[in-house]
Amino acid sequence: MTFEQIFMVSVLAQEGHFSNAVDACFISQSSFSKHIQSVEEELGTKLFTRKKMACT
Repeated sequence: MTFEQIFMVSVLAQEGHFSNAVDACFISQSSFSKHIQSVEEELGTKLFTRKKMACT
């Protein structure tokens, strides 16, 4: 786990929403998600609940 990944986890915890955290970190959504997923895999647990938003 890198410092960058720990930082992203902390930003996501503070922001409470992936899109807000992505904006705060100036990174693409897919790259950010990969970093978070990598941390979760390394720790062997899900840290955040993901909800898919319905488009209307």
